[in-house]
Amino acid sequence: MADTEWWQRGPVAGVPDVLQPVAHILLQVRESVGELVDGLTPEQWNARPGGIASVAFHVLHVPGVIDRLFTYAR
Repeated sequence: MADTEWWQRGPVAGVPDVLQPVAHILLQVRESVGELVDGLTPEQWNARPGGIASVAFHVLHVPGVIDRLFTYAR
């Protein structure tokens, strides 16, 4: 994981001040999820212990969840 959180790295270029927190959290999620799942084997990606949804399912659906949040925000 990175040494600093995105919000500690300063403003994101090209993003208005009022939207900086949104930009920071989106960048943080992208970085953190990437680091957490990097190196998972196909078996780990698709494992469904106890019948729960797999890591692959959740990661696949993150963009849709974010899109829905932005749609609701409008």
